[in-house]
Amino acid sequence: MALVLLNNNGTPFGQFDGYDSLLTTMLGGEVAMLTSYALTGSDKKASDINDGYVINSPQQLRPIVTTTMAGSATEGPLFLTDDGTANYGTLFGTLVGGQAGQVVSGGTSFGPSTMSGSGKVTLWSNPGLYGVTLDALDATLVASTAVSVGDALFYTSAGKVCLTAQKVASARQVGRVVEFSTGDTLVNTPRSLTRVGVAGGTLAFKYLVMTWNPAL
Repeated sequence: MALVLLNNNGTPFGQFDGYDSLLTTMLGGEVAMLTSYALTGSDKKASDINDGYVINSPQQLRPIVTTTMAGSATEGPLFLTDDGTANYGTLFGTLVGGQAGQVVSGGTSFGPSTMSGSGKVTLWSNPGLYGVTLDALDATLVASTAVSVGDALFYTSAGKVCLTAQKVASARQVGRVVEFSTGDTLVNTPRSLTRVGVAGGTLAFKYLVMTWNPAL
């Protein structure tokens, strides 16, 4: 659903056009890179003041964001995508405090995510601490019961953050596991008050906290 910004120096790398098909499937928190797309292609370009092109006769190419990863040595710098498909835009509604460590919110979101509204995808590159919501991770990583603090993280061919066994061939390491987080406050709240309907005393994790520091 989203990339969670935790401690990353607060400045994104920039915003770039995304493939039309990417804009309907991106969840936020995927690994991405910049690639070229023909100016004459069917994919709609999102014009802005910084638009530029690369001449590669007989066609003009434009930079575009993709999460289709080959894992090859030719891949350029890697980034984390920001814009998600939910809880973006302006939210009108209520914000009401619940039990300690919980917040209950409700309302209607007016306006699309950045990528839907402008065709631009926000990319983050700063080494630091990020959270990636569970739905945007590789499913094997989410389901694994053998994840340890410090485990190396890579990416799949679809740009999903994953463990070593699921990585696309030759993928570079992009970070390490810190923890799975409930997203609740840092106060010493009893576990019974932070569970969200999950039996067996297991906390309802919302995102993976990871260090991000890919080799260029």
